[in-house]
Amino acid sequence: MTSGADTFEDRVTAFARDVSDLIARTVVPSEPCGIQITSSENNGQPRALVELRPDTDARYVTVRIGGNDAAGLTVRIGCRPDSSGRYMAATESAFAIYSTLDRTPLFRLDYREAMRSAPSSHWQVHAERGALSNLLTIGGHNRPHNLAALHIPVGGARLRPGLEDFLQFVIDELGADSREGWRDVLNESRATWRRRQIASAVRDVPDEAVRVLRLLGYSVEPPGSGDGRTRDDTLYKW
Repeated sequence: MTSGADTFEDRVTAFARDVSDLIARTVVPSEPCGIQITSSENNGQPRALVELRPDTDARYVTVRIGGNDAAGLTVRIGCRPDSSGRYMAATESAFAIYSTLDRTPLFRLDYREAMRSAPSSHWQVHAERGALSNLLTIGGHNRPHNLAALHIPVGGARLRPGLEDFLQFVIDELGADSREGWRDVLNESRATWRRRQIASAVRDVPDEAVRVLRLLGYSVEPPGSGDGRTRDDTLYKW
């Protein structure tokens, strides 16, 4: 998912179009659906929320498994301009899969930029297992019988799974119906996502990028001006 647009609004629109295209070319929704963009401001900074929405008032988009309307999918991504103003950064993302038999999601893959009390990027599994509940009770967990209370870390802001990984999980592991060529679509989009994350990581830790490039034989010199400082917080944050 990428955009060569100039303004934040244009980047958001292009990004939303990419998300819509990715959904349409991979899973099989049971009903018409689209992408809704909600714009706002936070301390004078533009924000946007990109959401997959059914054409009805339903909470999620129903997707087919074995030809049946068996699962519900939600996709929600919050965006803002990054500190340079040249790129788009995610403030949050939430991908969830439901059974149509229950209102509680089965699996959630969440990211919260401002998260402090739990890993910023994490899986939550809504299930129960006696052995784990016993372990949590011994450890003094305040909700030992609720597995969803655990936030399973998955790499933080830069190394977290993308929407492509979540959709492949829904298709490959849960058996959701899929479009012809879906794997190639996900692979291409995943490569774009990971290149963008690598680029963001380089901007966070330019000295490490310079070190590795020099080891590979490249000639790299620091710029005469600009912010080339390492952002240690991106390395430490859970």
